[in-house]
Amino acid sequence: MGADYEDEVSSCFLDREDAQALGIRDGDPIKLTTEFGSLVLRARILPEERRQKGIVFVPYGPYASILVSHETHSTGMPSLKGLRAVVEPAPGEEPMGLMELLSHFYGRKKPGGPMMAR
Repeated sequence: MGADYEDEVSSCFLDREDAQALGIRDGDPIKLTTEFGSLVLRARILPEERRQKGIVFVPYGPYASILVSHETHSTGMPSLKGLRAVVEPAPGEEPMGLMELLSHFYGRKKPGGPMMAR
């Protein structure tokens, strides 16, 4: 997993008008909160032709997994759509790096060993 992957999955894509109303510019840190979790992500403004007013999108990956329920309803896949979320500017904050996020939410890595559950 390289820097491009980390950059993509730690992004939150927003409608241009929604971002303007919140004073958010492309690349700004934002805080996204659902009933399941809260994270600082990097704002990515959708181009005009892909407008989705009132909807945000976080690519599937470890960051999105923090923001959804662990319940899969026997499908093996959590519900990733239709969640209510609050978006707010997060000036001065930065998204966690991938290894920091994994360690913080999923356990710590033993030196020379696998990730250890808490």
